[in-house]
Amino acid sequence: MRHDRRRSQQGFTVLEALVAIAVLGLVAVGMMRLLGETAVAAQRGAQARERAALADALWQLLRLDAADPEAIAALMPDGFAWEIERLPYDEPARADSGSEPAVPLEGLMRVRITVRDPEGGSFLLQSLEYRP
Repeated sequence: MRHDRRRSQQGFTVLEALVAIAVLGLVAVGMMRLLGETAVAAQRGAQARERAALADALWQLLRLDAADPEAIAALMPDGFAWEIERLPYDEPARADSGSEPAVPLEGLMRVRITVRDPEGGSFLLQSLEYRP
């Protein structure tokens, strides 16, 4: 009986220790991968927020009639591109109106602002503008 008691007090076997180390290693690898993916997602989110903020700034310049190329060039970071498109807004034909053509509304414009970053990401801001 003494022999069994001593064996139970010896601790882990080498095989048990190796299995525990292997499991901990797999957990550590999984955590490192998760942290890396999280960092990449955070960077993409920051870039998207920057593109959105620049598009909003362009929209504000348009609304203030200050969207001249010099003001925009001063606003844009290096490598960023922008495009502002203004088109007359054509009211879509209503479903219950049959085949009536679209009617342009006087003074209402569709505004599309696109901002592209150097990595190829883009943000599109669309709105309507009314100027009688």
